[in-house]
Amino acid sequence: MLTANTTDTFIENFNQLEDPRIEIKKLYPLIEIVFLVVCAKICGAESFREYARFGQAKIILLQE
Repeated sequence: MLTANTTDTFIENFNQLEDPRIEIKKLYPLIEIVFLVVCAKICGAESFREYARFGQAKIILLQE
């Protein structure tokens, strides 16, 4: 189970990534995308399509 400390550590480590996207094209913060990809990969996703499907299925849960 994730604790507040675990979540803080994840955010601290990955928030340092530079976001190369154009500002107007950003639908989601980079940290949310990174978290989604990590979760999807743990659950067995292996392609961009699988990451997208995972995100669509879990969007509400992941944003809590």
